[in-house]
Amino acid sequence: MIDRSDGERRIVITVVENLEDELVLYRDFERVDASEPPRTKREARLEEARELDGKLRALVRIAQQAEAELARALREMADRGLYRDLGYPRIQAYAEGA
Repeated sequence: MIDRSDGERRIVITVVENLEDELVLYRDFERVDASEPPRTKREARLEEARELDGKLRALVRIAQQAEAELARALREMADRGLYRDLGYPRIQAYAEGA
């Protein structure tokens, strides 16, 4: 995560690497006023909670993408019968052993 402030706004960039070596960038822009009073503990915790929530949601999206790719690859293995070439009698046996 990169956190920069230019006096007027705070820029937070979170980089998440997905399974296909592509980078996914999430940007959040928040106005920062120099005359604002210091944040309370509650505000700080809320910001931390939102940041962690964003990370978790990004990870869920990556996991869903990986699961979909796994399903496609397993379907191809089954359709082409390639599991037999690896010594498995059924696709279920392959999936359990993979």
